[in-house]
Amino acid sequence: MLDEARIISLIEKKDHKAFEELIVSYKNYVYSVIISIVKDTHQAEEATQDTFMKIYKSISSFNQESKLSTWIYRIAYRTGLDYLKKRKPRSSDVTDHVDIQDQTDLEGEYHQKTLLEFVKGFIADLNPEASAVMQLFYLQQKSIKEVQEITGLTDTNIKTKLFRSRKLLRESAKNHFNQEIDLIL
Repeated sequence: MLDEARIISLIEKKDHKAFEELIVSYKNYVYSVIISIVKDTHQAEEATQDTFMKIYKSISSFNQESKLSTWIYRIAYRTGLDYLKKRKPRSSDVTDHVDIQDQTDLEGEYHQKTLLEFVKGFIADLNPEASAVMQLFYLQQKSIKEVQEITGLTDTNIKTKLFRSRKLLRESAKNHFNQEIDLIL
């Protein structure tokens, strides 16, 4: 675990090794927040780099009222939205960025992978705000308060987006998997 105060102090003094340590610690999380918004791997990589440049340049403005991770995710979220505004919509296979646990049961692994791909695809197809909220809350296991700090959305708005997204996911899964079963039978 990073000693936040030490890392911040060293980065403010332009210590590149400390900044590298911060990047290593947060790069996967930053990328996953951004890919959930921009849905394009090339742009997500660029936005991730841009996010870390913003962090480096503005580390002295971090007021330590929230966790460092929350502050970083907020910058990533806003950077992702900025990139989304700059371009035309594109599609991307978000499932490329998911680690699936190894299982000895190949059939179980197949079903788990199919379900995970479906859920990831579903989240990717949501509007950017709902997608980011679902990604942060369910996949990165952030609390409602942390999601609120990152996105700037209200507690009620976040809960509403989660409720509506879960409802859509249930309906979509029911339709998708019933059709799949009908095709097999």
